[in-house]
Amino acid sequence: MIIKKQRKSYPVVFNRIADELAKLRSKLSASVYKKGTEKYRGEQEHEISKLGILAELIAQDHFSNKKIKFKSAPLVDLEPCPEPDIVAQQDGIRPLHSRYDVKGLKSTTDELRVNYSSYNNRMRVEWYWFIRIYKDSTAEHYIVSNEEIKDWSVKELKYTKAYVLPLSELLTSK
Repeated sequence: MIIKKQRKSYPVVFNRIADELAKLRSKLSASVYKKGTEKYRGEQEHEISKLGILAELIAQDHFSNKKIKFKSAPLVDLEPCPEPDIVAQQDGIRPLHSRYDVKGLKSTTDELRVNYSSYNNRMRVEWYWFIRIYKDSTAEHYIVSNEEIKDWSVKELKYTKAYVLPLSELLTSK
C-alpha cells in the first residue's frame, strides 16, 4: 500500500535546527561513515544528515500536531541506531501501523530509494515515510508499506546498492 499525503508547511526553524544537528551528527559518526566503508557518503555527508534530520523533525511534528503518541530514535547519537526512526503508540481510538523509517528527499529527487543491505538485514519496519522537502518550508509525504519495497528494481548507486522506484511510477500507480 502506498499513501500520498498532501504538501504542507512545516516550521521554518526546523531548517536551522537540522543544519546545526547535522554538523554534530557528522562529527560524532565520522568513524562510521569514513572512506572505504559501506556507509561512506563522500562530500555529501553533511547534506544527507541534514536532510534526514529535517525529515525526522517534520515527521515528529506531524504526529505531535495530530496528538499521536510516539517514541523516536535520537536525532544525534554516538553512532547510528539500528532501530525505527519513529514508533507510534496505539491510542485506543485508531489502529496504527507503528514502525516507521523516515527518509528525507530533496525537492528535485525523481526516485525513492531504500538501501538494499539495510532493508534485507535490519530490524523490520512496517512503513517507509518519504518526506520530499521544498525550499519554501513545505513538504510532501509519501508512506510506503515495507512489503512494496521488495518489488522495486535494484540499482547500484554511487556508494551503495538500493531498491529504487521512480517517483513518476508512484504517482501514476494510484
